[in-house]
Amino acid sequence: MKSKKTLLIIAILTLLAAFGAVSVSGLEMVQPANPIAFHSDSIETDEIKDASPQDKAQSGDRKDSTSDKKGDQEGKAKKDGKNQGNESEYTEPEVSEDQKDQDGDIDGLNENDEASDDEGDGETAEETPFPGDNEEASIATDLRNQTITVKQLKEDTFGFYAYIINPDKETTLKVKIRNDETSLNGRTLKADGKNFKTKLAMQANYITLYLKKNNEIVYQITYKIDYISDKADEDNQEIGEHPPTIKTNLDGRTKNIKNRNFIFTVSAKTYRDEYLTYDSIRVSFDGKTIKTTPTGMNTYEYDLYFDNPRIGDTEKHKVTVLAWDNEGNSRFKAYTVTYEYSNEGDVIGTVTVNVDATTIGLGMVATGAKYEIKQDEPAAAAVIAAMEEYGFTPNYSGSVKTGFYLRGLSGGYIANGAKIPSTLKEKIKDDGLNMTGQHNKNRIAEFDYTEGSGWMYTVDGSLYPGRGLSSYYLEDGDVLTLRFTLAYGKDLGAHSGKGLLSSYCGKWINGKYTPSHTMGKIIIAKEATCTEDGVKENHCKVKGCREVITETIKALGHDFMETSRTEATTEHEGEIVYTCKRCGETKTEVIPKKPDTPEEPTKPTEPTAEPTDTNGDD
Repeated sequence: MKSKKTLLIIAILTLLAAFGAVSVSGLEMVQPANPIAFHSDSIETDEIKDASPQDKAQSGDRKDSTSDKKGDQEGKAKKDGKNQGNESEYTEPEVSEDQKDQDGDIDGLNENDEASDDEGDGETAEETPFPGDNEEASIATDLRNQTITVKQLKEDTFGFYAYIINPDKETTLKVKIRNDETSLNGRTLKADGKNFKTKLAMQANYITLYLKKNNEIVYQITYKIDYISDKADEDNQEIGEHPPTIKTNLDGRTKNIKNRNFIFTVSAKTYRDEYLTYDSIRVSFDGKTIKTTPTGMNTYEYDLYFDNPRIGDTEKHKVTVLAWDNEGNSRFKAYTVTYEYSNEGDVIGTVTVNVDATTIGLGMVATGAKYEIKQDEPAAAAVIAAMEEYGFTPNYSGSVKTGFYLRGLSGGYIANGAKIPSTLKEKIKDDGLNMTGQHNKNRIAEFDYTEGSGWMYTVDGSLYPGRGLSSYYLEDGDVLTLRFTLAYGKDLGAHSGKGLLSSYCGKWINGKYTPSHTMGKIIIAKEATCTEDGVKENHCKVKGCREVITETIKALGHDFMETSRTEATTEHEGEIVYTCKRCGETKTEVIPKKPDTPEEPTKPTEPTAEPTDTNGDD
């Protein structure tokens, strides 16, 4: 049997619980089902300080029959409202008739857009659009950070809703958009009830919601809407007025691929002839996007590894390339290739290896060495074999398959007669590179002549791969040329971030110098006059380059017009004055004096006989 003391305690606890239930229920603990609800007191902190029972119910501190899991989630959204760009999916709340009357029409909202319980038993919290005065204003909107394509909108028009929950007379909502077509501070959008519409500009659009009280901002949040053109695909391979151009080493290829370690090269340019970077190019292999960052610059190298065919010795594969610019232009290209299986070590083709030292005046040092490439064997093996055939000794670090780096070549009088061309020497000086004074007639090696010297390699004459020889795999028919550079590759037409010059405006390869200037706009250095020739000039745009192309403008000649006239008399000559329209030079033409007495006109002679009939008629 319980003691009287125990019974008394139980009775007190029962009364307290009953009192608490009445008090809580009297506060209508419900949470409006708003997509994004931001508590105006949560600007400085993520914690709800001095929270009322209603606040605690919204923050998930209390759960009962009127505050289910959905209410807890939405309360958390209200508490954590400082996180800009919340991308959670929300449902537009059901709006009462009273709220419609006070806040205007809600055209565009679906009548079925009401609160749902994603985690609970399917029941929704009762909605209270306008609770008591103790509830504070917040914002409801369906905005979120997102990317939208042109296909998704009609005439570039984007719609959304935004309105205030628990408004009062002092609370207002302001909505602004900022993009490339608006000023820095953006443009204020006008609402149609709770709905807003705005034209989106291509690329980034920023929509900011401001909750203001007594004309002071108490909360704001910005959403980023990326508006992009639909990209090209297999069905629509060109999008936009100026699709980029795509060039790959599969263009025009008809023979099978035998090297399972295939290096796929891709370059893409805009219609302005500007290279696209790799983040504007997407390469897929058998339907899977290659996510590894490619090597190379401007021309990018992607690794395609061909697995053994499932049936037989050959198997078809699909390679696709998508390239796009930031103006809504894109192009799609697809290739179907056939891989022909070979065992490791099998011969899969023949390549040629050459040696070029044009930069030190020696031209092509050695040419024509052939090498049979083998399956799974990198390009370094071909280089070592070719150097042995030429009688050169390669000095390198690493190994054929790992970290191969060619430091130099040596051999009897390999550098005999070497001399840097004067035009190249001038470029090296302008580039701020130091001359080392180090060289030897029996070798050509890194740091000979300049601080930027060393060996590079090119495949098929133009591609300077962005990887070492132990990571590059050759194809049948490739021509690999070792080239000696004095300027980190800039003298070979390659790219380098070192030195003062971005380019040498030409290349010293294959035994000759080939200029390659980037000319700017033609300017008039001297205007042509009526009597003197003028001069047009076109300067190379590359910093430090002094190349100028001149063109003569022929003298224009005078363009005279009559500007005054004095008529002649019997006593004085007259004159006509002509003035050049361009230069103002004049010339005079004299009008002879008039005679003293005018001459009498000669009278016609009277006929003395009848005219003779010459027709012979009777």
